[in-house]
This record gives sequence, C-alpha cells and structure tokens, in this order.
Amino acid sequence: MLSVLAILLHTWYNIEDGTDLYDWVKFLKAEKKEEFEMAANKNEYIKEAYDQLEVISQDEEKRMEYNARQKAIWDHNTLMEENFSRGMEKGRAEGIAKGRAEGIAKGRADLLAKMAADGVPEEILRKYL
Repeated sequence: MLSVLAILLHTWYNIEDGTDLYDWVKFLKAEKKEEFEMAANKNEYIKEAYDQLEVISQDEEKRMEYNARQKAIWDHNTLMEENFSRGMEKGRAEGIAKGRAEGIAKGRADLLAKMAADGVPEEILRKYL
C-alpha cells in the first residue's frame, strides 16, 4: 500500500491542478525551506503543519518552551469553555425560575380579575393578594 502511495505522490507532484491535494504533495516532497514556505503560504492547514514541523526541528529547550506555551493556551481555552458552559446553565436556571414566578403572578392576577368580575366581595379577594 505504501509503495502505491509513493507512486501516486510522485505522479500527482507533476500535475499542477491547484487543488489542496497538490499543495499537500508539494509540501510533503519539499526539500528546501523555501519550498516548504511556498506550500505553507497557499493553505492555512499546511501552514499549521509547517509551524509544527518548525517546532519539532528546534532544539530541546525551544521545544519545551513551545510545549509549555501551548499547554497554557489549551488550559486557558478549556477554562474559558467550562466557565461559559457553567454561566449558560446558571442563566437558564435563573430564567426558568423567573419565568415560573412571573407565570404564577400573572395566573394569580388573572384569577383575581375573573373572581372580581364574577362579583366576589373585595374583602375575600384581599385574602388572595
């Protein structure tokens, strides 16, 4: 299977059709930094792959610094997503509670209005306010 892929890559490399596949093949077959950069500038996903390749190529200390930064970014994003979800849940719960209270108050007011229209004495209506 791998040899078939190698043959196909070699064939596609020579057919410039402007597709993403062609750009990826050019990127994978690149040998010079300029070739990598040219392929990376054509496609945002290839650019991400190129950025990761540059990190992998750096020395151990630079790689550790990069990984620490990436971890901090991932942790921050996770925390933001969790806080957003909690805020949405809390907002929904508060909205439901407020809606219930308003519904009960409206129902009570409507009932009292109907009772008053039916001639229920005012002193009895005051008991239910």
